Amino acid sequence: MKTQHIINYVQPLGLKFLVVLAIILSITACSKDDSNDDTKTSTGIIDKITTGIWYLEEQKILYADGQTGNVITDGCARKTSYEFSEDKTLVVGLTDDGSGTCEYTWLNYVFELHSDTDKITITQTPGGTPREYTILELTPDKLVLQIPTNSGKDKLNITFDRTEG
Repeated sequence: MKTQHIINYVQPLGLKFLVVLAIILSITACSKDDSNDDTKTSTGIIDKITTGIWYLEEQKILYADGQTGNVITDGCARKTSYEFSEDKTLVVGLTDDGSGTCEYTWLNYVFELHSDTDKITITQTPGGTPREYTILELTPDKLVLQIPTNSGKDKLNITFDRTEG
């Protein structure tokens, strides 16, 4: 008699558990499918970052105390170009030489994406010091990189878009 009572109690509980588990798994599976965004993988980032030329739009300092400040980005500076290539090279055309003529100075870099993260290391060639940036935003028309400043407490956000000037 006791055995029958225990079986009657466990059977409905087991069925309820399986139904709830099936619902949870189906919801999780659906949300995983919906969020299958390739932009957070190395391949997805390479595809987006190497399509076309990026131009400097804005530089903003985020101070440790919560204050912000803009780095002067005038007309010449906003013509500065960054061209990432699939072979993991980066050519930067700097135009802010202070002369007002906006003449380009070309610099060569290599970059490395950290697998499945939002980090990119950029190193000037030959013999430059590697600097690690965080990719805060990457869309077809906007790239925002962040790097700690020399103090390490503050951060510099560098925004690029596809429009020169």
